[in-house]
Amino acid sequence: MKDFEALFAELTEKARTRPEGSG
Repeated sequence: MKDFEALFAELTEKARTRPEGSG
């Protein structure tokens, strides 16, 4: 599932700027 990993990576990068408490 490369798509999933790619999406997760993007989400992680975005979450980095956000506080720890997303979903």
